[in-house]
Amino acid sequence: STYSWGNMINTSRLEMAREPIVWWPLTAAFVFMFTLVLAANLFADAVRDAFDPRSL
Repeated sequence: STYSWGNMINTSRLEMAREPIVWWPLTAAFVFMFTLVLAANLFADAVRDAFDPRSL
């Protein structure tokens, strides 16, 4: 089955209620999503700069 980020966050949420607290799955999901959003924004900025006729 496909392991989605939503499943990672839900599993991590359940793990946070246990003792001892297991925090690294939630951190991994956060880091991957943050990296994806940052990469998408940087790519979009580069495409805009490359195809914008007003920027010379």
